[in-house]
Amino acid sequence: LSGSPQTAFRNADGVDGGPYWNRQMSGGNEASNYIVADIGGNATTRKVSASCWYRSQSNDSEGTGSGGTYGPAIPLFGDTRNSVWGGFGITSRKPTFHSNNSTSNIATSAPSVVDGNWHHIVYTYDGPNADLKIYVDGTLYLTNNSVSCSSNVRYDRIGGHYNYNYTQMPYNMANVLIYDRIISADDVKGIYYARTFYRDTL
Repeated sequence: LSGSPQTAFRNADGVDGGPYWNRQMSGGNEASNYIVADIGGNATTRKVSASCWYRSQSNDSEGTGSGGTYGPAIPLFGDTRNSVWGGFGITSRKPTFHSNNSTSNIATSAPSVVDGNWHHIVYTYDGPNADLKIYVDGTLYLTNNSVSCSSNVRYDRIGGHYNYNYTQMPYNMANVLIYDRIISADDVKGIYYARTFYRDTL
């Protein structure tokens, strides 16, 4: 843990009434409160699958921005601090992978995930093969097998917010899963329909 992210954990009102992380409730310096999942290496050398249920604020303002030099408007996974480029998140209402300096890979054909409802978002990135996939609510909306990225890009922060003028904290995240391998489209659908997963289920 970095800081005290546990102060923002809630035991009810998440997906299907379950627990979730509500950053809006945490108070204080939210930028220093996040979870670190150290899987080692960086995006050019590793394979990763990251998923979560996400809900924007009820006024649908969170995640409408266009992001910036170092990361997406809403960073869900990854390190965008201290001039480090990268991060899986939300930009212009759609999931994106910010892979390099001012470079966003937005799933433009996906539905908006900024509507006040819970949406399931999955990112898979095969660094050695530069292959990116983005899913929303169990459906594949972006495939790009030529997404090269900076060696600075890491996956080790969950729900981090680094006080850039174009970023906002991710207020509501639930049922977060990170795998150090690429999960299949069938796996993604399984996670989506199961809704709640536990360690080693997949």
